[in-house]
Amino acid sequence: MSHDASLLACEVLAATMSDTVLQTCQMMTKAKVGCAVILDGGRPVGIFSERDLLNRVVSAGKDPAKTRLVEVMTEKPVSLVTEAPLATVFSVFAKNDFRHIPITEMGKLVGIVSLSDAAKILSEVCKEEKYLELFVERLRARRQRPPA
Repeated sequence: MSHDASLLACEVLAATMSDTVLQTCQMMTKAKVGCAVILDGGRPVGIFSERDLLNRVVSAGKDPAKTRLVEVMTEKPVSLVTEAPLATVFSVFAKNDFRHIPITEMGKLVGIVSLSDAAKILSEVCKEEKYLELFVERLRARRQRPPA
C-alpha cells in the first residue's frame, strides 16, 4: 500500500496571474478554501493565500479590485510530487510554516494538501485510544527536550 502525498491531495482552486485579488478572493470564499494556486500552462507558478491578502494587499493599502495576482502572489511555491512520502509532506509543513502544499505530477498541478485537512484526519485518528496515546507520548517527549 502506498503512503504518499496522493492520499492527502484534494481538489484545488486555480487562478491565473492576470486575475484580480478581488476575483480570486470571491472564488476562494465560494469554494471555502484558504488559497488559490496560480497556473501558467497547468504548472504552478505562484500561490495566493489568506496570509498574502493580509500582508501584501490589505496592510499595503492596495485596491483588491485593481491588484493582479502576479503583483502579490508568493512566487515559485514549494510543491511536492504525488509520490512524495507522507513523512515528507509533514516535514515540509513543519519546517516552512506552510498551510498549503501544491501537489504535482510531471510538473502539472493535480491537487493540494492543506494543514487543516490533515488536522481533520488527525482528529479522526486520535479517536482511537492507541493512536491518541502515541500522540500524547510524542507531545510529552517534545516538551522534555531542551530548547535549541
